Amino acid sequence: MTNLRILLLLFIILANCQCKRNKYFCGSYENYISSKSEIIAFDSIGHEDTILAIIRGQVMGKFVTSKEIDIDTLHFAAIEFIRLDFPFDTLTTTDSNGFFKQYLNPGTYNIECSYTGMNTAVITNTTFGEGEVRELIFMLGTGNSKDTVSVKRLSE
Repeated sequence: MTNLRILLLLFIILANCQCKRNKYFCGSYENYISSKSEIIAFDSIGHEDTILAIIRGQVMGKFVTSKEIDIDTLHFAAIEFIRLDFPFDTLTTTDSNGFFKQYLNPGTYNIECSYTGMNTAVITNTTFGEGEVRELIFMLGTGNSKDTVSVKRLSE
């Protein structure tokens, strides 16, 4: 019975906390100015002794108003890895801090990152090799369009 009272007290304390983190994950996006999505980083950061490629990274959102620009992590954003040389798609989501990690079979992929109320960012024709470790950071802008970036433009 004491454990139940402690849990109830803890719940009341947490319910009354005023958290400011991730204030954009629900509600209306109508007050925000549309902005383009960007790929902040798409770097090969190492190689591991495995037959799979490892992709890890983060998804952030850019919220632009007439007075300010806010950047925050987007939790539960969807990242889809669409394999072009074999009919197989892999889908993952970000955690509560906007981070993701995915293991992929080697091959050529299109990568789409999407979140409700935000533009979808697409990277086309990227190839992953065995054991390759890459870091990928998305910055999604508000709106409802698809912003496409080719791998050739990223490597320039």
